[in-house]
Amino acid sequence: MTDKVKKSGITRRHTLGIAGAGLLAALVNFKAVHAQDKKLKVGLIMPNYDQLRWKNADQAFFEKQAAELGIEVLAQASNASESLQASQVENMLTQGIDVLVLTPVNANAANALIRKAKQANVPV
Repeated sequence: MTDKVKKSGITRRHTLGIAGAGLLAALVNFKAVHAQDKKLKVGLIMPNYDQLRWKNADQAFFEKQAAELGIEVLAQASNASESLQASQVENMLTQGIDVLVLTPVNANAANALIRKAKQANVPV
């Protein structure tokens, strides 16, 4: 953690909480704009489950909030593998997700995945 971040009192947990809240607000807006008979389906891809927080905190929080909004979540972890993550994105796009939430294994490699989702008209 940088000195600037330490001095401000902002922790990684705060940052993730803020990001998660913003994402859920975006999902609510997306759902309202795209109100349909079908249930909104979100693909959630975590980089791995080696760190318990990805599944026990971040994913659990996301799934709980999504369930309260009636949103279906397809969640997977990429086991720190870029190729597995690419395959998971392809698979989720094939399954007809409406939104992709991606925590990339490699930010540079994620650019191609984001482009692929956008070509399928799936917001990331």
